[in-house]
Amino acid sequence: VTLAMAAGTVLGVMSFAARGSVEAMVAQQAQAVANAYLQEALATPFNDPAPPDNEGLRQNFDDVDDYTIVNDVGARDAANVAIPELGNYNVTMTVVNTGGLVGIPAAAAKRVTVTVLHTSGLVVTATGYKTNYPP
Repeated sequence: VTLAMAAGTVLGVMSFAARGSVEAMVAQQAQAVANAYLQEALATPFNDPAPPDNEGLRQNFDDVDDYTIVNDVGARDAANVAIPELGNYNVTMTVVNTGGLVGIPAAAAKRVTVTVLHTSGLVVTATGYKTNYPP
């Protein structure tokens, strides 16, 4: 009886540790997805180099404003191809003109926010700024 109780306690602790490990992995993957989307958007020009704006498909985005329409059910790569292993991560993005950056006019700064929602309810956000430096 004592051995059975000890084994039950050990298995319970191991189960709790395994669950915590999975939650940590989900959080780390969500943050990696958010960072990848953010880096992709911040690598594009501030202004549209080839109007008209809003190219529609992510693989055609040519400026940071285009990313405000991203609403992916399941994470996708930069070519807008679904990544099956990341199908539980939904991604939305917003791009807005912002003020409050010292020495930079509001019209010359955009805040990019990426929100990743996992089907478990976990939400991760990454935010960055794109500025338009004067020539």
